[in-house]
Amino acid sequence: MAAASSCDSTIQIVPVPKRKRGDGAKVALGHTLCGHRGQVPSLDFSHGGELLASAGDDRVVKLWRWRKQTTLFAEVDSKGGCGTAMDKISSYGSQRPGKGRDSIFPDSIVRSQFFYLDQFLLTASSNKVFLHRLGDDGLHQLSKALSLSGCQRVTALSAANSFYSHLVLCACSDRTLRVLDLGQEGTGTAILPGLHRSPATIVIQPTSASDPRLCDLVATAAPGDGTKLWDLRLGGDSVQRLDCPGDSASSSGGADFSPCAKFLALGSSDGSCYLYDLRRCGGYLKRLTPQRSSGNITDVSYGACGNYLTCGTQDGKILFFCGT
Repeated sequence: MAAASSCDSTIQIVPVPKRKRGDGAKVALGHTLCGHRGQVPSLDFSHGGELLASAGDDRVVKLWRWRKQTTLFAEVDSKGGCGTAMDKISSYGSQRPGKGRDSIFPDSIVRSQFFYLDQFLLTASSNKVFLHRLGDDGLHQLSKALSLSGCQRVTALSAANSFYSHLVLCACSDRTLRVLDLGQEGTGTAILPGLHRSPATIVIQPTSASDPRLCDLVATAAPGDGTKLWDLRLGGDSVQRLDCPGDSASSSGGADFSPCAKFLALGSSDGSCYLYDLRRCGGYLKRLTPQRSSGNITDVSYGACGNYLTCGTQDGKILFFCGT
């Protein structure tokens, strides 16, 4: 399954084609999840695949049992950090009014994702990072709330969830990359300065559990400064720079590592997705372009097995490229 958010605050569940189809073939849409008040820039499936976390401009994180279509599993928005277990919510968006409710999050949410093999929920808002512990009954407790000094805002966040790791990566408005070790007393932090000429809006790591050392490889992207690869073991020096052809702001189209971590997919404003072989230097390996024109690529995501690539476009289309 794939999930996509729309400018009307809804979330669309989309079944992935089971076999390769001709380019432009229509795929039947799944059900719609409603309930947010504002855009929803952050979506994340749990490692187990049963839950979907959504978050956005309304400063609320919602956890969905998405297969049940109309069940909101839990919600994170109150000052105490307690969620509401098993709230019933209409698929057309009947929800408690959002006005007047305090929020634990000081600003719109940049990213919310599952962490530490689904035991925690990690959320970035303003210059703070929040860690909530999840329970089987949907109730959750605020475990940590960290303020990152010296920056006004976390602009991107990434952490491994397919194996046990305490490391969290935060790209910040001061153009640094903060590496947080949540397993240390007081939280250890390493800072890589001057990632890009402007704050990075994308930071991603390989998600393969077969070799956790692959998570030392990090990709960051910033408007007007392309995409860079970093090896955390080498400190503050980038190991490779990638630019989408004809795209001066190649951070807007999303990026994702293949499950084997040998390839990196970059979305572009020309409506194409470019694949790079990270084992070699030079230009892109392959350009994926739909036969029918589409808008700018806004996000890119590999399937868990790496046999397909999902791309979202600015004009509301969802593209599947099989056999990539």
